[in-house]
This record gives sequence, C-alpha cells and structure tokens, in this order.
Amino acid sequence: MAFFKKLKERLFKSSSKIDEGLEAIVGEGGEEETIDTAAQEAEAAEQVLQEARAAEADRLAEEQRLAEEQRLAEEQRLAEEQRLAEARAAEKAAAQAAADAAEAARQAETERLGAEAARQVEAEAAEVQRAEAQKAAEEAALRAAQEAADEATRQANEEAAQQAADDAAAEAALQAAARAEREAEEEIQRQEAESAARVAEAARAAAAEAARQAEAEAAASRAVEEDAARKAAEEARRQEAQVEEAARKAQEEVQRANPRAKPPPCVPR
Repeated sequence: MAFFKKLKERLFKSSSKIDEGLEAIVGEGGEEETIDTAAQEAEAAEQVLQEARAAEADRLAEEQRLAEEQRLAEEQRLAEEQRLAEARAAEKAAAQAAADAAEAARQAETERLGAEAARQVEAEAAEVQRAEAQKAAEEAALRAAQEAADEATRQANEEAAQQAADDAAAEAALQAAARAEREAEEEIQRQEAESAARVAEAARAAAAEAARQAEAEAAASRAVEEDAARKAAEEARRQEAQVEEAARKAQEEVQRANPRAKPPPCVPR
C-alpha cells in the first residue's frame, strides 16, 4: 500500500510538472532545455507507470497464487473434514453394530435364561405334583388301612361282647343247672329217692345240653370272628391294591406331563 501511495504521488507530481512545463512553453515561446526536462519527466513517469504495471501484475500474480493456495488449502480442509466425517460415521456405525450385537446377545441370553427358568419351574411343578400325588396315595392307603383296622377292631369287640354274652349265658345256665340240682336235691329230701334220682338225672342232662349248646354257640362265634377277620384282611388288601393302582396312574400322568422327571419311589405296602 505504501508503494502504491508513493507511485500515485510521483504520478501526480510528474503530471503537474508536465502541465506546468507545457504552459511555460506555450506562454514564453519555449526553450529546448525545458522540453528536454519535460521529456525526461515523461519518460520517468512512463517508467514509473511500467513499474507500477509490473508491480500490479506481480501483485495480481501473488494474489492469484495466494488464492490458489487458499483454494487448495480449503479443498484439502474440506477433504479432511469429509474424511473425518466418514471416519466418525464409520465409527458410529461400528459402535451401533457392536451395541446391536451386544443387545442381541443380551436378549438371546435373557431368552435362554428364561427358557431354563421355565423348564426348571415345570420340573419343580411336576416334582411337587408327583410328591403330592404320592403323598395323597400314601394318605389314602393309611386311611384305608386305618379304616380296615378300625372295622376289624369293632368287629372283634362286637364278637368279644357276643362271646362274653354267650359265656354269661352259659354261666347262667350252669348256675341254673346248679340251682336245679340243689332244688332236685331238696326235692329228693322231700320225696322219694327214686323220684329224686330221676329229677337229678334230668337236671344233669339239662346242664349237659346247656353246656353243649354254649360250646356250640362259642364255636359259632369264633367261626364268625375268624370269617370277619378274613374279610377285613381281604378288604384291606383290596383297598391297598386300589391305592397302588391310583399311585401308579398318578405317576404315569406325571411322566406324561414331564417325561424328564424322575419316577417316584414305589408306595410301600
């Protein structure tokens, strides 16, 4: 800028001198020396102008070079920014892909754990159901056995009561026979010996018959008791077989519901 300012000042100064020289030449008739000075100044001005043009050309070339360098730098900056943007996009895509893969793996692991938990719950439910079925079967067997035992005890008590009644009847018959015998003895004392003997014989025969009848009734009672005990045992065995069949069916149902479940132990007899 200082150079162009100085050039401008020299051009204006030369132009003023040329104008002054021309006016002096026209006004005074002119002199050869003045003309030579004006020519020199004109040449100097021309040289300055050429230098100015050359400097302007250099300036324009420098500006063009700087503009080209700036354009290349801008293009390089834009290319670098585009490369960085593409790298960031690639990194973001890779991170997203990794995140998607991690999420997919997490979901797969969650589904696997859920499936394992569901299978575990099913197995535990089947095991609980099997245990409940086995417990129910055992309780039913125990109830049946207890009922059979209670029934047998009741029948035995009834038979014992019947036996006691029969024994009491036999004892009463014996006592009655004894009384009859004493009465017969008293009758013998009151009546003749022959009549008393017949009465005593009849009393003895009646006592023997009563004893025989009591023995027969006792034998019949024992037979009834034995038959009742046998029937109670058969009923207990039949109920135990029904309980075992129910337990087996429950076990088959559990096995069909969960084939991988372990079979339960057999119900003890």
